[in-house]
Amino acid sequence: MPSFDIVSEINMEEVRNATENASRELSTRFDFRGIEASFEYKDKTVLMTAEAEFQLQQMESMFRGACAKRGVDTSSMDVKPYDAHGRTYRQSIGFKEGIEQAVAKKTRQVNQRQQNEGASFYSG
Repeated sequence: MPSFDIVSEINMEEVRNATENASRELSTRFDFRGIEASFEYKDKTVLMTAEAEFQLQQMESMFRGACAKRGVDTSSMDVKPYDAHGRTYRQSIGFKEGIEQAVAKKTRQVNQRQQNEGASFYSG
């Protein structure tokens, strides 16, 4: 019976480029003028810093758009809860690579079931 491998890798160079693009967009946005807000790429995570929670939400939307333009799958983003430190709010975004074991097992079972049904169809 043939086997197959599922590979789900994120191109971290494209994530870095998306971070830089979102940072440029942030500097041109009128609603972020005079506000301490930034994107920082470090150790395969993106750290967003802003002065309010709603600004983090807007920045996440900007970053998702930048990732989509660079061809990075936004469903692989792992957005952590924000932390408040005085007047500064921080939120980190990680990226999930690969698939979870339960999903892989289910995929394998479905594939085997389809192969068995196909074999019985042709032999019958």
